[in-house]
Amino acid sequence: VLAVANEGDGSYEAGLRDPEGSVDLISNLHGESPTQVEVHRVSLRDLGDDEDLIKKGVHLPLPLNAMVYWQDFSGLADVNFTEVRTDYRTAINLEPKNLGWSGDGRKLFVNLQNNNALVTIRFSKHGRRISTRIDALGLKDWSPRGGTEGIDLVQDDDCKLAKYNGFFSLRHADSIKVVNVDGRDFVLTANEGDDKGYGDFEELQKEDEVLDGKGRVLLQNMVATRSVVRNHLRKLARGAEPDTRIGLGSTAVDYSVPGRPVLNRLVSHGARGISIYRADRRALKLAWDSGSDFEREQCAAFPWAHNGLQDASFAPVDGVLYNASG
Repeated sequence: VLAVANEGDGSYEAGLRDPEGSVDLISNLHGESPTQVEVHRVSLRDLGDDEDLIKKGVHLPLPLNAMVYWQDFSGLADVNFTEVRTDYRTAINLEPKNLGWSGDGRKLFVNLQNNNALVTIRFSKHGRRISTRIDALGLKDWSPRGGTEGIDLVQDDDCKLAKYNGFFSLRHADSIKVVNVDGRDFVLTANEGDDKGYGDFEELQKEDEVLDGKGRVLLQNMVATRSVVRNHLRKLARGAEPDTRIGLGSTAVDYSVPGRPVLNRLVSHGARGISIYRADRRALKLAWDSGSDFEREQCAAFPWAHNGLQDASFAPVDGVLYNASG
């Protein structure tokens, strides 16, 4: 059986169009005729609605109430979610990215990068799908209680790790690898980070464009909790870069009242490392995380480039790094 992750990435041109994410299971690939190939689509609708998934810690970039806020109450000009809101389903927020089979071939692990989550599809010994479950990958905590050595958020020529109360990161794993050790499955995740943007809506924004130097919220009709304001001001007082990117999806903002959403957590995207999860029968459990290892080693080797951004979207076309491959 060949498994295919259908990401269902949205597109925006005068309005949002966003198909549901799903998984295709393709069998009879070695038949005598192409017409013998069978395709079974696994829908993600049954995993729950917005409220169900948010309670489980699954990240939704644009739950329905967030769409209402950004279109009707944010004051942004180019935000048109009307068509999607009319026929909204939570599954449009779920985007399978990568997948891998268990050691016995009876479980399929599906990574949902933008949702900071992993779906497990279980099969009987005869290949019949018997259950589908979703688990959140959790947040990396950069506070003194988070178990890391800290993170570098100061823009200078040095590289010093520090811990910040109330500052978290979505793991947002891009690639996954499933390995079997002594009969037990483990899922390895590469925690890259990602975000959504449609029209004038940007899920990831500079912190100083969300909260000013006195802790006042700069987004129209949005408010922040006292703890968020306090943690924001403490970060600034310790020299953290004010334009650190923070997310505005369901993990950071409570959109229960669309006309007055509440920023209740400072959350960056991408946890700067890798993680290993143990795939138990009833849950996915974090077995190990690299903590600040990547942060520390990159700081030691390339302090001048740490926190720099050189990728396909931001590298200067005529720059040395862009043309280094020849």
